[in-house]
Amino acid sequence: MAVEDPTKKQIEEVDPEVAKILGLEDTFDLDQEEYLTLLKEKMVESRMNDSKFSSEEAMKITDEYKRVKNLKGSTFTAPKKTV
Repeated sequence: MAVEDPTKKQIEEVDPEVAKILGLEDTFDLDQEEYLTLLKEKMVESRMNDSKFSSEEAMKITDEYKRVKNLKGSTFTAPKKTV
């Protein structure tokens, strides 16, 4: 039975569209807790009556939250920019 190394962190790249919605346009490294907090804040904001978010953006944030909450011990980085 293989034992997973607890010191080894998985690095995930954030979807460029999600990063833009969250206002993360520069280089960043976030742990899972920080990233989930940002996603939750935007999910709440998107559900308010006077929300400026489209349904598509709200759905992207919700889907990303569902994906991320199961990735224990991950670090999230800025998407690589193509020139």
